[in-house]
Amino acid sequence: MPSRSRRRAAPASRPPRSRPPHPVSRARTASIANGRPEQLIAPSLTIKLAQTNLETLPEDVQAREIERLMLLEARQPFDLVHGPLLRASLLRLREDEHVLVFTIHHIVSDAWSLGVLVRELCALYEAFAEGVEPALAPLPVQYADYALWQRELMQGDLLEAQLAYWREKRYKT
Repeated sequence: MPSRSRRRAAPASRPPRSRPPHPVSRARTASIANGRPEQLIAPSLTIKLAQTNLETLPEDVQAREIERLMLLEARQPFDLVHGPLLRASLLRLREDEHVLVFTIHHIVSDAWSLGVLVRELCALYEAFAEGVEPALAPLPVQYADYALWQRELMQGDLLEAQLAYWREKRYKT
């Protein structure tokens, strides 16, 4: 399901400048020679921001339309090979009120990552609205670091126990 952030603010006339997006947000999946999937990180990320004006609708109809559009967005498939695995749309409710809808494929995000993304976008927008350069601290750990740690941890008996657990879960469903 897409995530949304509702903010009261004047619309930005241009996007705020920021550091390059996190590597995982630039990820896509490709198939290598042996047919196993491999994650590739694009050097840059461009996201088209779809915009929908709901200003003419009464507030109760706006609320239903937001839910309808989010459900419609959630049903749209991602192109895992070409990416991006992140989509965004902006719903205009009034001149100073918008709903930003994010749809992120689960292969590149989890609840913690989504929280980081929302906090950073809010910080970027607030800096832009105040006319100052954003000050985003670098993340202490990237997903690639976490994946390497997991790979190193999951060996031998621990790996076998985890695989057995998930195989059993998969076959029970």
